[in-house]
Amino acid sequence: MHRSALLSDSFARTFRTILRDSANGDIRRLARIVGNAAKSRGAILADLGIHVPEMSFFSVTWQCNLECVGCYAKGLPTENNLSIDEIRRILLEMTACGTVLYAIAGGEPLSVPGLLQTLGRVEDGIFMVFTNGTLVDEQAVATIADAGNILPVISIEGELDQTDARRGDGTGAAVEEALDRLGKARVPFAYSTMVTHDNVAYVTGSEHQRRMWERGARFGFLVDYIPVPGSYQRELELTEEDLRAKRESVAARIREARPLLLNFPEAEYQKGSCLSAGAGFVHISATGDVEPCTFSHYATHNLRESTYLEALQSPFFQEIRRRFADRENPTGTCMLVKHEDEVARLAAEHGAQRTSPSPELVTAGD
Repeated sequence: MHRSALLSDSFARTFRTILRDSANGDIRRLARIVGNAAKSRGAILADLGIHVPEMSFFSVTWQCNLECVGCYAKGLPTENNLSIDEIRRILLEMTACGTVLYAIAGGEPLSVPGLLQTLGRVEDGIFMVFTNGTLVDEQAVATIADAGNILPVISIEGELDQTDARRGDGTGAAVEEALDRLGKARVPFAYSTMVTHDNVAYVTGSEHQRRMWERGARFGFLVDYIPVPGSYQRELELTEEDLRAKRESVAARIREARPLLLNFPEAEYQKGSCLSAGAGFVHISATGDVEPCTFSHYATHNLRESTYLEALQSPFFQEIRRRFADRENPTGTCMLVKHEDEVARLAAEHGAQRTSPSPELVTAGD
């Protein structure tokens, strides 16, 4: 399998699996969406020579009702975020080009009024909505159940106290209530966990995975803590020993497949190297900037002013793909964060603007 198909294949496989457990699942609809999208991407490649990725990360807002430790969106301005009409227009443009699998993130996506209803009406899109769970009320569950193309991905850090430690007191209990609502409505869901030095042993262990399976989770995302500007917490970083132990434990959990797991960023590099800048996906920011990925905040194009295809064929993206798409990465760490200085130089050469605060990170010696 080509490296750009790895993540999108996993997303599609996820939906095929969970739809079997859904009260309103329609596997034929999924097959139609994926098949039509492949035709659109093939036509654009043949006619224009532009490779359109099948998937995208889309941070629809920087607003959030929580203050989580290690959040990459912390400190980003909440003014001038995309309106719901702009979000809908952008999604329709992207799906028409064949980008149909979306990780909808934020901030907190459910803080955007009308978002779930809008996603449900974008019939050629499949959406994984990453939410902290505190706004998953009865109305949200009903809307998700009716839509049939939305999978809620609930953020949970392990046990209740571990979730509270990162996300604030009482958050763990609110998440449990959200899981109860989803279960009663027979709405399948996934979960997402930021893996840190503090929780790595528990969240990669069999007990946690068994518990999530029993609660109804059919898919899980394990995302390594990656230090980003404004939220660096040295004590949360995974050590080399943590990474070795995690690799062994996750391998065992993947074999068990209860639930299915994707392990980031390592999963990105199993079939190649960096998938950013359109090689496998792109990131759309809450202000419409088209960025290489969620951890690399540079852009030459904004979808308020230019087209999706123009952004994909920008010289900046082309150079990132040339430099990083086939570069070896034996440690499976985020390439663009690891080589931030090189990315910054490329951005300067191609007129890409930094779209977040200063990239300088606190170092271990500070």
